[in-house]
Amino acid sequence: MTTGIASAPLSTVINEYVSTNVVPFVDRERTSAFSARTLVLASAPAVDELKYRKLIDLAVQYGARLLALKRRDIVSVNQKWCQVSEALAGSINRGNETESYWRNKNLYVRRISKRSSGSSTFLPSLTEIACQFSGGSSLLITINEMEHMARFDVVEAKGKTGYCLDGLDYDLALSQVFSLLKEIEGV
Repeated sequence: MTTGIASAPLSTVINEYVSTNVVPFVDRERTSAFSARTLVLASAPAVDELKYRKLIDLAVQYGARLLALKRRDIVSVNQKWCQVSEALAGSINRGNETESYWRNKNLYVRRISKRSSGSSTFLPSLTEIACQFSGGSSLLITINEMEHMARFDVVEAKGKTGYCLDGLDYDLALSQVFSLLKEIEGV
């Protein structure tokens, strides 16, 4: 029984499809069918899985959220980091608010304090601590004193990637989290 359609053997059809639609990876003579972006992404170094497993363990241990920073977040963290680390020591009084800067060893600190409603004393409301790991990564710790919450923003050495640990309870020993981050960043 014939259907009237001539058919080629299956192996011939497969070979023709492969020869016209598949770019051999090893053949360097042919022009690449991949875009420049795909080639750059393929040549990028692999993700350090051990590092991110340690970060996930750290987040789970301290009840924090581990988040990747977007490009605009990285720019924002870099701006805050520069503001804190490059400011001259001293304080600025703005009526009901005081902004203080100081340095403690390799940590740069910015604290905003607000006047309490019933007295003339200033209570801390926000503390930002900036430092740089010896591997080149920058760390910005933001402590919301009123809500007793802390956030650790880390921007990798080249400034293209970063992550944060958000929602850390301020009552935790933040120095322990800082020490573990130093260990994870390879200091």
